[in-house]
Amino acid sequence: MRRKRFCKTFEFLLFCITCQKNYPFKSFVRFIFTRSAFDLICGNLTLVALTFEKGSLILIEYTASLKDSGKVIETTSQTTAEAHAIYSNDARYGPKLVSIGNINYPVFGGLDKGLTEMFVGARKIIELAPEDAWGIRDPKKVRMYSLRKLGKDAEQSSIGDTVEVDNKKGVIRYIGSGRVQIDFNHAYAGKTLIYDVTVKEHLERPDEIISEILKVMLDSADTKYEIRSNSLHINLAGDVLDLPELSTVKRRIVRDVFKFLPHLDSAQFVEYHTNTSKVQSSEEVTSDASDDDLDVVLNDGLSDDLGLDDDLGLDDDLGLDDDLGLDDDLGLDDDELDDDLDLDDDTDLDDDDELDDDL
Repeated sequence: MRRKRFCKTFEFLLFCITCQKNYPFKSFVRFIFTRSAFDLICGNLTLVALTFEKGSLILIEYTASLKDSGKVIETTSQTTAEAHAIYSNDARYGPKLVSIGNINYPVFGGLDKGLTEMFVGARKIIELAPEDAWGIRDPKKVRMYSLRKLGKDAEQSSIGDTVEVDNKKGVIRYIGSGRVQIDFNHAYAGKTLIYDVTVKEHLERPDEIISEILKVMLDSADTKYEIRSNSLHINLAGDVLDLPELSTVKRRIVRDVFKFLPHLDSAQFVEYHTNTSKVQSSEEVTSDASDDDLDVVLNDGLSDDLGLDDDLGLDDDLGLDDDLGLDDDLGLDDDELDDDLDLDDDTDLDDDDELDDDL
């Protein structure tokens, strides 16, 4: 009896060290230990831990490949995606949120079953037969059409292209004699998949669950929220407000939050909108002010560089002075000069000032 008790205690400690996580007492009752597989007085020890129940939210990392060719077709790692030339700007890389046994954040049935046998930190290779993945190929989904069915894209289409016909996407398998064969089976239908999976985290705290739900639904990790008296308050701002069908997204968030956190009584969204026209007007005013300041600086600088100043004696430098006898050289008296230059008494300028301004 004493040896059996020691064996159970050792198994529990070994499991905690392996997972590198401190488990509360409630997690202890989830452990089911089978016959011993530890060959040291206590006999053999085998540890089986049922860490995930139906509805558990976990984060996983994985890479999926085709069994027959080894080709990588999907991954949560950006580095792996780039290495295998399958990187996409539209893809979301990083740990994937999965709900065990639920349709909220699902995975393939065979993968879901394999995850229930894992624990945090565990890594496993899971093989999915076609019926557990993208299904068996269906010959009825291979259809023949007139080439005119492709419309204006008919001339540019070739074998292997993905096209849409009757609101269904398929791959062209054959073109000839004015006809085209389109395969509407999934590209990986009939293929056996290999998943290399690692369980990264088990989400149990409310803040962890809410953060991951918002990240998935809003495609943003910066959404702010707080919980006050069992009421969830979510702040929406910036690009999030431009999401298509935002009202539908908000309903899904509320549905999932209440499902995984049933103790919450209510949830509300607070939207922050910015008056873009006011911001733009403010920017224009600032820009105009900056231009005026720049003109002043440039004018001052030009005056300094060109020596355009009353004190510099431009009349002397340029020889423009009453004493030079301009009237004699030009043959014009004072009255004629005024008439020719159309300068009347309203200008009210001195000789020096007038010349300075004209320059």
